Formats: sequence, C-alpha cells, structure tokens
Amino acid sequence: LALDRTRGAVTIVNGDDLFNGALLEALRRDPSPAAAVVDLSRPLPADAMKVTLDGRRVTSLGKAIPDHLAAGNAIGLYRFGGGTEDLLREEIRRWVVGGQVGAFYVAAINALAPRVALGAVPTAGLTWCEVDDAADLAAAQIKVAQIQTEETWPPVGSQRDARPGARKNRFEYSTNASVTTLPNAARDTNSGRSPSTVNQTT
Repeated sequence: LALDRTRGAVTIVNGDDLFNGALLEALRRDPSPAAAVVDLSRPLPADAMKVTLDGRRVTSLGKAIPDHLAAGNAIGLYRFGGGTEDLLREEIRRWVVGGQVGAFYVAAINALAPRVALGAVPTAGLTWCEVDDAADLAAAQIKVAQIQTEETWPPVGSQRDARPGARKNRFEYSTNASVTTLPNAARDTNSGRSPSTVNQTT
C-alpha cells in the first residue's frame, strides 16, 4: 500500500529495528541499484532473515534457508533505486493480485533477487537490534546505549584511531541520519531525487 504512494527510489526500514545511523548512510551510498544491510556475524539468531551471497550480491533471502548455507542475516534495511523500485512495485502488486496477501514483503524481494543486482551492505560490527517482545525491549536499552556511544565517538572530524581500541568502522559516521515515514523524504544527493522511506512494521 505504501509503495503505491511513493515515487522514485525507495528505502524500506522495518519498524521494529533500532540501529546505528551510519548503517542507513552506508545503505544510501552503496553503488548497487538495490541493496540490503546484512549482519555477517555468527551465530545467527533463531528468527534471522537469512541470505545467501555470491560475492557481495544477495542471491536469496528467507527464514527457511539452512544455517550452513546462509552467509548472514538481513536486518530489515533495504534500498531500491535505478529502476529496481519499479520492479519491486510490480512484484508486490503481482503477489497481491494473485491473492498472496499474507506473505511477508521480503518474499517479493527474494523473488526479485535473481533479476536484480541486490548488493549486501555489511553491518561491520555496528550495533543494531530488533524489538519483538518484552525481553527484546529490555535488552534494547543496552543496545541503544551502545548505539549512542558509537554515534558520538569518535567525534566527526576527529582522528578515528585517537583512542586505543576504538572501533574501526569502514563507513562514515553520520550525525544527522534519520528515518522518515511517508510523506517526508531524505534528499538523495547522488541522484538529485528524494527517495521515499517506507517504515515497515513486521
């Protein structure tokens, strides 16, 4: 429903996700026409949205993928641009018209994976979590504190290696990364368009 109300590139963010804002910036900067943020760490959580990879391209997504075949966990941040957003709209519309309205939207992304260059953007050790229940909510307090520490250290413009043991992050920290819901949008400086952000609650 939200995709029909958007124009141009689309960023999808699961509504139960908390994450370091640098991950959203890394997703925006990825050169692939479409991309997904993937946590490559082990062990995989029981409810992981597992992915298989060919190099850095996502070839399939699904919770039923066997752990030994999975390269990581798609955390719920996706971007579609360069025409792939139209393919996503068409794929989801086809599922709805066919009566498959109970399927999770990632099933449509999985169906597109063979036809779309879906790049994997690694979390690179940056903190994220999802909040599905009371236990997750309690644990999220620690995660949020970790995220706040990551986003404020090292300060923008400072030497990253100034503090012994400081996390080295391949992505640039962003002090103003934000997630917006329809009808607001963040400016895409690469394309000159304003990509819509769809906040998807799982």
